[in-house]
Amino acid sequence: MTATRRAGVHLWPPCAVRSSRVAGDARDTPRLACIRGHPRAGVHGNRRRVPSSRNGARRCCWPVSVHTSPVRTSAAGEAAAPALLCRALSPAHARLPRPRSCARAPTGLVSAPYGHARLLPHVPTPEPEKAVMPFRIPRTDPGAVTLTDGGLETDLIYGAGFDLPDFAAFPLLDDEHGREALAAYYRLAIETAQDAHAPFSLDTVTWRANPDWAARRGYAGAEFERILRASIAFAHELRAEAVAGGARQPILVSGVLGPRDDGYSPATLMSADEAADYHRRQLEIFADPSSGPMAGTALGGGRPAASGSDAVGRDSARAAAGTRAAADALLGLAGGGGTPGAPAPVDYAAALTLTYPAEAIGIATAAREIGIPIVISFTVETDGRLPGGQSLRDAVAEVDGATDGAPAYFGVNCAHPDHLPADLAEPWGGRVAAFRANGSRRSHAELDALDVLDPGDPADLGRCFAELHERMPGLTVLGGCCGTDDRHIRAIARAVLGAP
Repeated sequence: MTATRRAGVHLWPPCAVRSSRVAGDARDTPRLACIRGHPRAGVHGNRRRVPSSRNGARRCCWPVSVHTSPVRTSAAGEAAAPALLCRALSPAHARLPRPRSCARAPTGLVSAPYGHARLLPHVPTPEPEKAVMPFRIPRTDPGAVTLTDGGLETDLIYGAGFDLPDFAAFPLLDDEHGREALAAYYRLAIETAQDAHAPFSLDTVTWRANPDWAARRGYAGAEFERILRASIAFAHELRAEAVAGGARQPILVSGVLGPRDDGYSPATLMSADEAADYHRRQLEIFADPSSGPMAGTALGGGRPAASGSDAVGRDSARAAAGTRAAADALLGLAGGGGTPGAPAPVDYAAALTLTYPAEAIGIATAAREIGIPIVISFTVETDGRLPGGQSLRDAVAEVDGATDGAPAYFGVNCAHPDHLPADLAEPWGGRVAAFRANGSRRSHAELDALDVLDPGDPADLGRCFAELHERMPGLTVLGGCCGTDDRHIRAIARAVLGAP
C-alpha cells in the first residue's frame, strides 16, 4: 500500500467532492475539488447527511482519504494523470489539516450511503494478486435506522430446541439441520427489516468463535480459521439470496467478535496489547478471508461435515464475487472489488458484549492496523455501569483516548433500555450509535440463574425503544440480544419506524 500513498491528501469531513475540468488545459484533465461542508455537520457524534449542493456535488458522511500513486508514462511518452485510491477513515483522522483542494485525478468520486467512498475505475492494486475490497458501515446520521437480528443463541436454544454448549452457535454450520435453522432465523430477520423499509446488518455466527472458546468446541488451529471463513461465506449466501429474491434495502455483513472470557463477569483480564494479539487473526480473516496459510481450505476440507456442507462452502467461495457485486448494486455502488472466486470479506467488524476497556482498546487497535472498520459494544449492568463498575462514559473516553478514536462508533448490548445510563443523552453519548437490547429487565446474574427464558414484553420493548430514540436520535443501529426474537424486532420497527 505504500506505493499508493505518495502525494496523499485528505478531505476534511463532512465535505463535498466533485469532478471539474482544468481551465485552459489542452488535455482537459479532470480534477477533484474539496468543497466545504455544512457548518452543522459534525465529525463525532450524530453525523448529519447533508443534501447535495447546487452544483451536483455529493457530501460524504465520513472522513475520506485520497491517495495518489506515482505518475505513470504512457506508451507515447506522455505523462498520465495519477490514479487515486479513496478510503473511509475513522473519526481519529478528523484532526488532520483541512486542505483547500485535491490533486488531479482521472475520474470523479462516487459517494456511497454507508461511509464508503471510492474512485472509479482507477483503483490501484496494493498487491498483484489482490484487489482493493471496500468496507462499509451502517449510517449513523439521525433518521437513518438500521435493524439487526435478535438473540440468536437464545432463540436457537429455547425456540428451536438446539443444545449450544458454551453458547456457541458456529458449530451448527457443520450440520445440515443446524445450517437450515440458521438460514431460517436470518431469513426471517432480513424479511422483517425489508418490511420495515430499513437496512439490515447481518451478523456472522462467530460471537463465540475466538481461539479459546473455539478450541473448547474442538475447533483449534486450521479448524478455527475454516469455521470463520465458513461463517463469512454463509452470511454472503444469505445476502445474495435476499438480493436475488427482490430485497430493496441494503444488507451489510458484520463480522462479529465476542469477549475472550465470560460476557457477564470476566475472571481473567487482558492488557490492551494481549487483546490485540488475541483477536488479530479473527479480524484479519474478516478483512481478507483469502489470507493466510489456510486460505486454500477456507470453506471446504478439514472437519468432515454433514450432508455436503463443505461443497456448499466451496460454492460460496466461487460465488463470492457475484454476491458482493449484487450487494454493491443494491447499495448504489458501481463495480466490485476482490479477487474473482475468492471469499468476500465482511463489510465491517463488531465486537459485542465487551466488559472492560482494555480488551476493547486491543481490538480497536488491531482493527485499525489491519484496516477494517470496527464497532465496539459494551454491556452494562442494571445501574448503567460496566460489570467492573466503570461508567460507560469513562469506558468510551478511555477507548477513544487510547486509540485516537479508532472505533467507527460504540454500542451497548445485552441490557434492557431501562439499564442505560441517564447521561447517555449528553454530548459524549453521540459516540454511541448502536443498541441491542435484552427483552428482560432482569440483571445478568438473575438471567444466568433462570432455567427458562424470560423474553419480556415485545410491545413494551418497542415503546422503550421509541422513547429512547426520540431522546437520542443518534442511536440508529437497533436490534435485540438475549431473550429477543423476531417479535421484538418487529415491535421495535413498528414503534420507531412506523412499520406495519
